[in-house]
Amino acid sequence: MSYQAVLALHLLAITLFLGGHVATVIFLAGTGADGASDAAELRRLALGNRLIVAPALAIVWIAGLHLADAGNWFPMRWLQIKIVCVVLLTASHIVLSLDLERAAAGARRRRLRWWLLPFSTILVLVIIGLVTVKPS
Repeated sequence: MSYQAVLALHLLAITLFLGGHVATVIFLAGTGADGASDAAELRRLALGNRLIVAPALAIVWIAGLHLADAGNWFPMRWLQIKIVCVVLLTASHIVLSLDLERAAAGARRRRLRWWLLPFSTILVLVIIGLVTVKPS
C-alpha cells in the first residue's frame, strides 16, 4: 500500500474511533448510574463499540506504526511523546469500554469517570499538535 493510502486509512480509523469514543462518553454521562437508562440503547452502543470503535482503534495503531516506520520517525522525540499520548488515549478507551459493557449487561455502573472527555480531548490536541509541527 502506498504511504497516502495508509495515511488515509489511518485518518479514517481515527475519525471512527474518536467519534465513537466521544459518543460513548456523552451517552454514558446522560444515563443514570443506577442502570435506569434504556437497556436496548446501551446494548446497541456496546455492539457498535465492539464492531466499529475497537477495530478502528486497532487500525489506528497498525497504520500509525506503519507510517512511523515508513517515515523513519521512531528515534524522534515528538513521536515518542505522541505514542505515550496514544497509549493513554487507548487506556481511557479501555476504561470506558469496560464501563459500557457493564452497563449494557445490566450491572450497576460506577459513576461515570467525568474526566474521560476532557482528558481525551487534551490528548487528541497534543497528538494533533505533535503530528502537525513535528518538533525536534
